[in-house]
Amino acid sequence: MSNGKANEALSKIGVQVVQGNEAPEGVEPVRGEEEDWELNREELKRHNQAHKWGEVLRVLYYLSNKDGHPDVHKALAQAAWMALKWDAPTPEATVILYNLLVTIGPRHRAAGALSSLANLLVKLRGPRHADPELAHAQALQMLRFTSNAQGVEPDNQEAFLQWVADHQLNDPEVIIPPVFELIDALVQGDWWIDREAVQQEMEAANQQQQAAPETTH
Repeated sequence: MSNGKANEALSKIGVQVVQGNEAPEGVEPVRGEEEDWELNREELKRHNQAHKWGEVLRVLYYLSNKDGHPDVHKALAQAAWMALKWDAPTPEATVILYNLLVTIGPRHRAAGALSSLANLLVKLRGPRHADPELAHAQALQMLRFTSNAQGVEPDNQEAFLQWVADHQLNDPEVIIPPVFELIDALVQGDWWIDREAVQQEMEAANQQQQAAPETTH
């Protein structure tokens, strides 16, 4: 039976026939990977211009999971930057930082700093956000994963604390620079977000929070 006759027969019994790449009515057409990437990059641009940082982070996280795309590491690095700079919920932030750790590997020279920074972020930001216990567990898992890969048994408290001390992993001035150097290296100068606007808004929010009177109970 020819395609024309087959289509006619199917139509008579109520089966909608789709010609070529046309999608059935009411059904979203299937996107190719590159088309999906470009559509999300356009969405990212709109949210960035509107300073909708939560949406920016959401799209970056989505793109960071597009394994196989040549720019996936740029998306992940920028998601990590947003997770650290913007007041992202700690469970989401720690997932992104954990994904970055897995990407670079726990033996990378910045792995200890990245894991420690995740724990510092949870300590400072966690009490203000939902699921602090989950975020703490995720961040602690990063430290255990890294120390174990570097030959230090995380359940050996003495050895673990010595490892932390040897690498100065409790010192923010030591752990912060290598993490942002790592992010810069992955982005390669191809930034998709308005970093200056993010930092200005966060600085203003921090100043407002510091100026607000403490609530008495």
